[in-house]
Amino acid sequence: MAIRNVLAISKSTGSQYVFFFDDESREELIETLANFARNPDLDFEWKDASLLANQIDECCQVETEIDWFKLAGSRRLPTLNG
Repeated sequence: MAIRNVLAISKSTGSQYVFFFDDESREELIETLANFARNPDLDFEWKDASLLANQIDECCQVETEIDWFKLAGSRRLPTLNG
C-alpha cells in the first residue's frame, strides 16, 4: 500500500487517533471508524467517525454513501441531544 493520506483527530480528553490510507483502503478505513465508534472502551464517538469520513471524502474528492445504521450494528446511534 502506498500511503497517500493521513487523517488525525485529537480529543479533549487527550486521546489521539491517526489513520494512514490510500484510495484503495478508503472503504476499509470507514469500516474501521465505525468499529472504533462501536467500541465502548475507546474514546471515539460516532460524531468523530462521521467527521473523519467527511474529511476522507473531501481529501479523495469523492462522495461516499455511508449507511451509519448498518455500520452501527445492534448498537443504537446517539441523538444530537444526548
